[in-house]
Amino acid sequence: MYNSRGKSGLDTLDNENILQAVIIVDTFSQKLSPFCEHMPSSLIPLVNRPLLEYTLECLFLSGVQETIIFCSSFAEQVRDFIREERWPGLAINIVVSEGCRSLGDAMRDLDTKALIRSDFVLLTGNLVSNLQLMPALERHKRIQKADKGAVMTLIFKECGRRWKAPEDDFTVALD
Repeated sequence: MYNSRGKSGLDTLDNENILQAVIIVDTFSQKLSPFCEHMPSSLIPLVNRPLLEYTLECLFLSGVQETIIFCSSFAEQVRDFIREERWPGLAINIVVSEGCRSLGDAMRDLDTKALIRSDFVLLTGNLVSNLQLMPALERHKRIQKADKGAVMTLIFKECGRRWKAPEDDFTVALD
């Protein structure tokens, strides 16, 4: 595991007060096939930038200091992307586990490796967001103080207005 400067992020950061994030690069489905036969969905470009770059930018702007990128396939492509990008102040660690076939498998693998030290942010690698995560994290901590059994806060955001009518659905076919 390494950060954007080639050093082990797990070794260089203070373990106590680090805001961690886990990015699951794999979708564990075939929904975006055939686009994802040769690359993970998180590396599909949107406005000439891989989706993973938007996810990392969201975390960086929210003050996350350490990010664990978990992948079970296409690990070399993810590594190549991380080597090319620079995120000063954000330690990026890549964890590869080729046997994982679901989100549950990925989370169990991370737990077994004891990489997550406290509360963390869990995202997919194809997230495009400008959401500031700090208010949600602060709210989660307040809820935890009031209810020791609270282990998770989910964030859902309803889209503004619809950009297309349901009758405008269409099918794309590739040959």
